[in-house]
Amino acid sequence: MLQALLHRKLNELEPEPQRKEDALTSTVFGMLVYVEAWKTLAEWLGEYPLAPSTGHKDSFRGYWFWPRLESAGRVVEPDVLLRVGETLLVVEAKYRSGRHDVVVHDETDKSEGDQILRQYNAITVSRASRRSYSEEIEHALKKCCLVQVLVVDERRIRRARREYQESRKHLPAEATFRLVTWQNLDRLLQKPNFSKQNWARELRCYLQLSGLDTFDGIGRSFPTSRTVALLWKWQARSVSLRARGNWPEFPDRRLLAELGRWTSGSDSSVTRGLFETVYSDIVDGNRLLSWRISSETERSGIDDFQSIKEDGTDE
Repeated sequence: MLQALLHRKLNELEPEPQRKEDALTSTVFGMLVYVEAWKTLAEWLGEYPLAPSTGHKDSFRGYWFWPRLESAGRVVEPDVLLRVGETLLVVEAKYRSGRHDVVVHDETDKSEGDQILRQYNAITVSRASRRSYSEEIEHALKKCCLVQVLVVDERRIRRARREYQESRKHLPAEATFRLVTWQNLDRLLQKPNFSKQNWARELRCYLQLSGLDTFDGIGRSFPTSRTVALLWKWQARSVSLRARGNWPEFPDRRLLAELGRWTSGSDSSVTRGLFETVYSDIVDGNRLLSWRISSETERSGIDDFQSIKEDGTDE
């Protein structure tokens, strides 16, 4: 959020979608560069393993939020420039919006308004044909190869792929342009080596609050018939309450205790402590999200689950 504030991106005069997009960009990329998670950044954006560098350690890591560049006399602002080794990553991050093209007067060639192409031109144009950038950026332009990255919400991947392909056609054949998702970062942060990192847990929580986390299924584990019965009945009550215009019911202590035993493995008839993480967030009042399993689990019976689904009991 700090970078968004410093660059005055949270001004209330800006459209709300743009403010949210800038806040997301500042929070996620800001966190990663402040904790020096360069390998994570590189892996997420497709530059891992890092290419070797001949310079000093601190000379090949750099970041610039919303740098003011120039293309055909127009100001161009990529969301982030990242120098990782001998690569300069030009990142355009999207949340709930598409490409921000500009209107061009030449109706026969609308490619000039393409946001990604304008960023490419602003980076690759000769220094004599534009104003000078900061010394650090000029040095990176001179030493690094260029990689453009479009970061999007996986839930809007169809539109993103269409815009990606359109921009890809406008760029030179030798240009490197990648499409990645915010959800890919969430998947990376699920790795065991991040489990004790406070910043990683907090960043995952932020992605979750932004609707940018992932749900990869419940694996092969099954809860006890009792747990499923309680969950099924609670869901039915919540749906009934919503139908009458009331707020859905929060799970009672008995249900939460059963779910806790399921995930902790204290009950011998269910999983044996092999869950990596459990989120008990309630979405729309009748769904539980994001059960994640770390290894083999004990099966407690598909037949029991089927009988509960049919009659709602655990007899």
